[in-house]
Amino acid sequence: MYTMAFALLSVFLQTQTLDTGYYYFGNTNVIGVGILEGEEKEGEWKVYVRNNPEQLPKSSLLQADLEEFERDFKQEFPLFVIDFEKGVPNGRFLENHPNGKPKVVTHMTDGVLDGEFSEFQEDGELHFTGTILQGKKDGEWIEYLKSGEIKTSLIYNQGYLDGKSHGYFPDGSVEWEGVFKKGELDGPYAYYLPDSGIKFKGQFAKNIPVGEWFEKLEIVPGFYRKGTYKNGLKEGEWQLLGSEGKILQAEQYKKGKLISLGEFQIPNPELDKNKVKNGNGKRYFYNEEGQILAKGKISKGMVKGNWYFYFPESNRISALGQLSGSERVGTWYFYSFDGETLDQIAYGREKGESYSGQDSLKLDSGRQGVPFGSGSPLTPDKFAETQMRMSTMGQFLK
Repeated sequence: MYTMAFALLSVFLQTQTLDTGYYYFGNTNVIGVGILEGEEKEGEWKVYVRNNPEQLPKSSLLQADLEEFERDFKQEFPLFVIDFEKGVPNGRFLENHPNGKPKVVTHMTDGVLDGEFSEFQEDGELHFTGTILQGKKDGEWIEYLKSGEIKTSLIYNQGYLDGKSHGYFPDGSVEWEGVFKKGELDGPYAYYLPDSGIKFKGQFAKNIPVGEWFEKLEIVPGFYRKGTYKNGLKEGEWQLLGSEGKILQAEQYKKGKLISLGEFQIPNPELDKNKVKNGNGKRYFYNEEGQILAKGKISKGMVKGNWYFYFPESNRISALGQLSGSERVGTWYFYSFDGETLDQIAYGREKGESYSGQDSLKLDSGRQGVPFGSGSPLTPDKFAETQMRMSTMGQFLK
């Protein structure tokens, strides 16, 4: 709503000299109040927002009516406070939350964001800190949890992620660590579980996983797999491993698709029924004692159709339902050990969302693309809004 105000802050107002002026600051939803020396802004300018913003505000830099400002605009606190020198933003830059508490506190030099940068939550808790050099992020940028603990520590160089960065769990242990070069993951990468176990570990080259990777299998607990990525996809033989690192089964992949399976390498499994050929068939998972844990369908190299999950050390079903790729779809049923239905949940067919609010089941069998779970630094949604706003400021406040 206020982007136009950013874009027009640096346009010189063509008006007569006034001690104090009230001018629309880009559109009729915002009014700037400050001093004009000749035709140039000087000193502190405060920008206020309309009580009931117009749906289609008009673009305007004209002088505003004082009565309209007093009647229709929020005057308890400004939306922005910006220092000017000879018409150019130089000095303090402050953005406030709707409740009046500071949102962004930083500095501008010759119309460009420059200096220490702090962003705060609406309740006043610190959210981000970092440094901007001539409009670009530089050095370490830290995101904080509301508890005050560090959530992410990212290293920037001239606006690009560049160097070793980290993400953290609330208890301070490392959640992920990776090396960036010019904004792309390029080097070693590891993603950990809360108990410090490895979820993913491998190497990137320009945001694409390459070489040998070690991954936790999420479809059933206690299993891992190790193999090679080529052009971002699983390729060739991957080894299914038990919790102690013992090879339990060989998997064959082609361009990210599961093509075939070897026999389970454990003593006397309950009639190993794995029959996957050319990417189609049935897949069974057994524990190291040979007892069934899960079974389901593989179609065109991907997990599909009905899947059954069992209580450990028994043949009793704990859950069943349909899977499509990495998502639960349709109605799923959950049972007690005695066979009583405990829950029945309908999942969306597009994104695996649960209408009862439970999380969707995450699988990684044959998954294409970057092997990340939620919270991946490759999709830093937590920085997108701030970066966009900063980019807007840096581009237009010149």
